[in-house]
Amino acid sequence: MSSNHLSPDLLARVDPGFVARWAEASGWAPVPAGKWPIRLFNHPTDPSTQLLIPLGGPPDDSFCRMMADVVVRLAQKDDRPPVEVLHDLLLPGCDVLRFRVAEPGHWHGSLLLDQAVGLLQAVRQVLRAACQLVPASPDLPAATQQFLQTCRLGQPEGEGLTFVVGCPLGLAPPGASPPTPFAREAIAQLMGALAHGAQTDGFSGVNGSPLPDCPGLGEVLLGLRLPGEPGNLKITVTWSPDLPPPEAPAQAQFGPEDLAALEGVVRRRHALAAP
Repeated sequence: MSSNHLSPDLLARVDPGFVARWAEASGWAPVPAGKWPIRLFNHPTDPSTQLLIPLGGPPDDSFCRMMADVVVRLAQKDDRPPVEVLHDLLLPGCDVLRFRVAEPGHWHGSLLLDQAVGLLQAVRQVLRAACQLVPASPDLPAATQQFLQTCRLGQPEGEGLTFVVGCPLGLAPPGASPPTPFAREAIAQLMGALAHGAQTDGFSGVNGSPLPDCPGLGEVLLGLRLPGEPGNLKITVTWSPDLPPPEAPAQAQFGPEDLAALEGVVRRRHALAAP
């Protein structure tokens, strides 16, 4: 995608300060820009490629054109679609989760309203389950409630069906040295559990317990499927540049066979739990 396909209205809402933090966290090297109203960065490996991040007054056409070029160059370095990078930049201070519940070939462009509500409820249930994975969390119910109340639904994107959710980290003031924010810990634990289940065939565990740290997580994942379509679920995260990235996977993917196996495990678990 070229910069011409990025929405000027969205580009005008991007915070240049956050873009600069993003660039530096991604390895771009800041260089002096003199008196020009820009922040200048060199590419990590190609000195001939630079970022010119516009600063200053109210966004105008020139600001949007320059910001579009910045977004495209950030995307090229990370081999990502520019529109995804733009949407991430519109959620500063957040770890950004993407729930792709349908690939382009299985998405027909519309849903019944009740189906859409059901998918969003499943996303929320996954986020709630993530909170249960946080070890030794004081006052877990209150932390969970605050986390769920502050998560934000981002811009729709792509030709498939993807829900974008920003999870605010709630960072402490500059100079403080807080522990890892609850949101970051919850998302890191979630991605670790999902990736472990996918990589080790964890959905075929003994006694119907596919994810022993959070047995309900497997069940809520089944809600992220389009009715009548083969399941193909991909969950990814873009870590906020405001904190160092955790040692956790950034994506987990489950094809039709994985989700069918998970459904069988959940049914067996229910059968075992029945009186």
